[in-house]
Amino acid sequence: VHRIKAVEPTDTPFEIPDNFDFEKFYNNTFGVMKEESFKIKVEFSGFAARYVKERIWSVDQEIIEYDDARISLTFSATSKEEVLSWILSHGHEAIVIEPFWLIEMVRQEIDTMRGRYIEPVNNSV
Repeated sequence: VHRIKAVEPTDTPFEIPDNFDFEKFYNNTFGVMKEESFKIKVEFSGFAARYVKERIWSVDQEIIEYDDARISLTFSATSKEEVLSWILSHGHEAIVIEPFWLIEMVRQEIDTMRGRYIEPVNNSV
């Protein structure tokens, strides 16, 4: 909504199709943006493990709990960008196990972030 620059009323009404199921369309997989579905497996520890196992991220999710308080979460998602951001939000307490392309996305993002902090940052105003 914050990106809308102008609105123009029309005489064309919007009609929700009779067979549209909001829950099925939006709440089956992780992600608001709906692209092609893919499976991921992420291992969590610490606070992230406790937080992640309290929620339903996808209707097909599987959580395995380990003796050392780690968990692995396998689930379906539909947005690479949202998954990447979500994984990074858990810092070192999240490790992508699969798929390989997602591991590479995380590595590239971390390398880019690291590169921005090589030189001292001048915070003076």
